[in-house]
Amino acid sequence: MTDSSIAATKGGDHHHRTGHRGITYRVTNEGRQYYCYEHSLRRQNRSPYVPAGRSLQSALLKQAELRQRKGRGEKTIVASKASFSEVAELWYSQKADRLAASSSGAYRFALDRIHLPRFNSWKIAAVDADAYAKLVRDLEREGLHAIDPTQPKRPLSPATIQRYMVPLRQVVAFAARRGLIGHDPLKNLTRDDRPRQADSEPPHEWTDQEITALITAAEQLAAQPEARASYVPLLTVAVFTGLRQSELLGLQWSDIDFEQRVLTVERQWLRCREFGPPKSAAGRRRVPLADNVIAVLRQQKAEAFAAGRAKSDDLVFCSRRGTALSHRNVVRAFERVRDHAGLDATLSFHSTRHAFASLCAHRGIDIGTLSTFMGHRDVSVTLRVYTHLFNRQRVEDTFRALMSADAKA
Repeated sequence: MTDSSIAATKGGDHHHRTGHRGITYRVTNEGRQYYCYEHSLRRQNRSPYVPAGRSLQSALLKQAELRQRKGRGEKTIVASKASFSEVAELWYSQKADRLAASSSGAYRFALDRIHLPRFNSWKIAAVDADAYAKLVRDLEREGLHAIDPTQPKRPLSPATIQRYMVPLRQVVAFAARRGLIGHDPLKNLTRDDRPRQADSEPPHEWTDQEITALITAAEQLAAQPEARASYVPLLTVAVFTGLRQSELLGLQWSDIDFEQRVLTVERQWLRCREFGPPKSAAGRRRVPLADNVIAVLRQQKAEAFAAGRAKSDDLVFCSRRGTALSHRNVVRAFERVRDHAGLDATLSFHSTRHAFASLCAHRGIDIGTLSTFMGHRDVSVTLRVYTHLFNRQRVEDTFRALMSADAKA
């Protein structure tokens, strides 16, 4: 055969050679020419040629793009053959190194437990808005049981579903950017396609009595003979500093300055059981300590010193062996204390941050200062969450001042 002869591929499609290496064309039943370019990913019984378009220029552009990617050392996928799992793994391999460990772990969990089991061998082009919407409805109705029948039927919250769907949207967007699909079908999702929005309610406003009840309940549980640990120090620091759970678990003794009566947030202990930087630049901060917090921490350090766990890099809150506490165990401990105190069952460990905000609002601390101590990136975040506390306080104070002035007149 000559260069102009017809070449037969393994798949049985007949390709005519062109004057460009790796570029061929096929003649359709209608007599039109359709150009293809050679791809390096060869599989048994499959053609190495990938459709590019009806012009030679389109094939040359695709071929040039492929060579550029290979020159950068990037893994390449045949667009017309790409499965969801291939694209998802390629996306994750390039994304993981740029993510915080917590986000990387969350994305990996969502892929392994939800998206790969559901869409594993699907062609990436088949993962469209309808497939997205059906998965959302299944998770709303049955939770992980819709993916794994061995899991209990437990509907997931809108916030949890939103978090789980992030990597799916990013995988599909990645496929569109790489030209593996013609466009991103998830770019214009309707409201009905997305997870239902939960009714937004302001965070619980803690009273001084509720805070006292929480600490007292922790003391009572710690005094019981069967108690294995006391969570009084952890909860006291949580309520009176507003630190996030991971920040509390990442505290080391070097972060506590007893002379200046301040602690510094330098790191957090992540759910993947390793240290990571604070949530944002604003998360690295100084937080002043009240007298009761200093007293609790002094007692905690005395006990740590007796146990040989008071070195500068030792954890402030740890197990008896000096190892980091589990996030889940801390949550369970909080729930036991909360229930023992007779507090609202909807309160979570994260609610201790709301307790701190309530204390600040009731004592007249301005919202800008609160934003700094809570580690929010911008005061607008603090306003959005806690404006009900500060607006009401301001309105009531203004009302009382005006009424008192009228009474004096």
